[in-house]
Amino acid sequence: MRAQASWNGSNGFKVEFESSNNVITEWGEGRKNPSPMELFLSALSCCTGVDVIEIIKKMRKELRSFSVTAEGKRRKEYPQIFTEIKLTYELQTDATHDDVDRAIRLSMEKYCSVRGMLRPEIKVDYMIKINNIGTQSS
Repeated sequence: MRAQASWNGSNGFKVEFESSNNVITEWGEGRKNPSPMELFLSALSCCTGVDVIEIIKKMRKELRSFSVTAEGKRRKEYPQIFTEIKLTYELQTDATHDDVDRAIRLSMEKYCSVRGMLRPEIKVDYMIKINNIGTQSS
């Protein structure tokens, strides 16, 4: 796995990956692209999202839609790491709340590599919003 970040001479980087398209990241006022810390939150969201989707599929549950929103709070001192992260999982599925909770816990505790790279003292909480797929009578 490889990523190369090339400075653009101003307040950003063009990031090239060996496996996909490029990404532009910026910092400071007036930026039009995600910051490195926003990219980190997106990496966490995608990583746990992959896990949860695959676990729900293995449960043989239907999944019509899925999203994860990550919100992070950072400390004021340098390095300005996240001190807490809140993940909101929104699904349209026939899986129960307990099924989804189990999938998320497995992701957070066992499978998600991005979560595994966070310091243990960084609090990661989550909320689940399920729009159940119910059977409707004709």
